[in-house]
Amino acid sequence: PGMARALRLYDGAHVFWAGTGRAMEMYTLAMCWPTVHFVGVEAVESAYQWAQYALGVLRLSNVELYHGDLADETNDADVPHVYGLQPRRYTHVYTAAALPLVRVLHLLDMAQGGRVILPRSPAVEAHVRDAFGLDMSEELAQSGGLRFWLFFGDVAESEGQRILRLGVEAGAYDTDSNAEQTEDEDEEEEEGPERRAVRRRRAAIEPLGSWTWAMEEVDIGGALGASMDPHFTRARVFYRVRRDERVPWLLMAQSSVLQRMGAAAQWGLYPLRAFKSNACVIDRYGDTVVASLRGARDTVGDDAEARRVLAQLVREGRRNLMLVERADGTGMSDVIDAGPTDDVPAWAINAALGSGRMPSVRFNRRGRCRAVQTIGAVVEDAGDEVASMLSSLENCTLPSLWRRELLAVYGADYWRGMANQAGDARPATGGRKRGRDGGDGGG
Repeated sequence: PGMARALRLYDGAHVFWAGTGRAMEMYTLAMCWPTVHFVGVEAVESAYQWAQYALGVLRLSNVELYHGDLADETNDADVPHVYGLQPRRYTHVYTAAALPLVRVLHLLDMAQGGRVILPRSPAVEAHVRDAFGLDMSEELAQSGGLRFWLFFGDVAESEGQRILRLGVEAGAYDTDSNAEQTEDEDEEEEEGPERRAVRRRRAAIEPLGSWTWAMEEVDIGGALGASMDPHFTRARVFYRVRRDERVPWLLMAQSSVLQRMGAAAQWGLYPLRAFKSNACVIDRYGDTVVASLRGARDTVGDDAEARRVLAQLVREGRRNLMLVERADGTGMSDVIDAGPTDDVPAWAINAALGSGRMPSVRFNRRGRCRAVQTIGAVVEDAGDEVASMLSSLENCTLPSLWRRELLAVYGADYWRGMANQAGDARPATGGRKRGRDGGDGGG
C-alpha cells in the first residue's frame, strides 16, 4: 500500500520499472491495477530469467519484461522506445535499485512531466531530493524484514535541476564509482577523494585531444570480403595513440546492420577491443568547427538565428554535424562537422533505430562517445595484433557481424532534422547523422 501511494497510479498509466529484480512487487501492482501498463527492465540475467518464468505462470497481459540496461531507454514522444511495444510516453518511472547519480539523472529526465519514485540513498538524499522537490515515504517493509524508504514526486524542470546537471557534467560529483578510470586517475589513486575531485573538474574544462589517432587501410578478403560490396573491401583500422601506446581500437568497414536492413552499402564502425559500460570509446567528435552559437545545447534550438545557421549548413550538404557545448564557461556551443576524411571515425556510427538492436554507445554534450553497456570486441581471443584480428575476421561473413557493430541512439532533434530533408527516404547512416548529448538529440 505504501508503494502504491508513492506511485499514485491511475487507470491508463504507463509505468517504466527499472531494475525489476525478480519482479514480484511489479507483478503484485499489475494484478491490483489491470488497467495500468508496466514495462520492466532487468540487467541481471538470472533475475530476469526467474521473473520471465513467473510472468509466464501469472499470465499478466499488462506487463512487458526485458533484459537490458535502463540507460538505453528514452521517453521522447517523437522517438520509439527501446523497450516496450506502446509508443506513448511513460507517466511513471520507478526503480528500487541503488544507482549512481548519473543513472538517477537519466531516470529523472525520463520522468519529466510525470512521476518518479526512487529508493532512499546517499546520492538521492544529498543531491536529488531538494533539486527535484521530492517527498519521502513512510518506512516500508519487504519480505524478509527489510525496511526501506522511497522518495517520490512529480517532475517539472527547475533551476535547481539544471545546476545539479551542470555539476555532474563538470565532474563535481562521483557519478559512477564503477566507471572505468582513465590512466591519469589510475596513477593518482593515492591522492585522496578531494584531490581526485579537483582533477575531474580540471579535466572537464581542459580542451579535448589528449588522444591522437592513427589510421591504416587494409584489404578484406576471405569469406568476409566475398560478402561485402566490392567498393567496401578496403577497410580502415584506427589506433588510439597516447604517450607510448598504439592500441588497435576500431575498424571501419561496411555496415552489417544497414546491409541487413536492405540499405545501400555504407560504412559502419566495429570495436577491436572490449569496452566496459561508461568507458570512453571516442574522445571527441571531429575537429572542424563550422559555426559558433550562443547558448547551451538545450537552448540553442530556441534561437531563430541559430536555426537559420543550422538550416544553411544542412543546405550546403553537410551531413555529419554535431552540436557540442564548450567547457570554457563562455556559454557558447560549437557546430562540429566530422567529415569522412577526419582522423576521428565517430561520424561512421550508425543509428540504432529500426535495426532491431539496442544502442551500444551515446554522445555526451561535449562530443565524447561513451559505451552505454559492456561491448565485446568484434573478434574475441585474437590478441592485440591486427593481422591476427583480420585473419579471424576473414573467416566470418558480414551478416554474422550484425551484433558487433557500434550503434548510437539519437533523439527527437535528430529525427526531426532527418524528416526535414525532403525527398531523402534512405535509412539513417553515420555519414548523414547529426547527434548531440548522450543519444538525446541531433543537430
